[in-house]
Amino acid sequence: MDDVPTVIFDFDSTLVACESLEAILRPRLAGRRDLVREIRAVTERGMSGDIPFAESLGRRLAIAQPTRADVLRFAREAHRSLTPGMAALVADLRRRRVGVSIVSGALREAIVPLARRLGVPARRVHGVRARWGRDGRFLGLVAGDPFVVGKAEGVAAVASRWSRPRIGVGDGATDLALLRKGRVDQFIAFTEHARRRAVLVPGVPEARDVAALRRILEELL
Repeated sequence: MDDVPTVIFDFDSTLVACESLEAILRPRLAGRRDLVREIRAVTERGMSGDIPFAESLGRRLAIAQPTRADVLRFAREAHRSLTPGMAALVADLRRRRVGVSIVSGALREAIVPLARRLGVPARRVHGVRARWGRDGRFLGLVAGDPFVVGKAEGVAAVASRWSRPRIGVGDGATDLALLRKGRVDQFIAFTEHARRRAVLVPGVPEARDVAALRRILEELL
């Protein structure tokens, strides 16, 4: 393992400007604004730390189960939602040999194609894994997957592969938990798309856009 820093990016509302599960389900929920609002409310409660991540994920999937085709459709188009400036930032980090990983509560299959566009190998992409039927029907989540429980629990299994210092970047309580549980050494609250009180805590720098994120990373690396 190279002796270089590692930057760990969240996916939803960080690398991309949307919440991926909402985007995946949007075509299926067309005309069902009540369900969209319900999913969004559950998402916000989970990201704010009001309910456990596993409960948030389970509730959203129960409201409207995605198909594998829904997920792959989003994955093909995810680059259109890429946060402006993120591609250049990730490219600059990689040129400097900084390790870049993606850790998300999103479905992993939805993340990998965009990660490859950014030059982040699939082995450095960590998310929730789903099981699918032959017809693409959602069958559930992979049993025993620690990322279903939460990011901090999932990262505990992979953090030993990351060089230090480890710097987390994200917008939600599940991201801040990586700092509080010692999975990362420093954390930056990225608030361009969502500004949540749960991550605006003393000692945590806030980046309201990618330019600010770049400046803070320069100070930390």
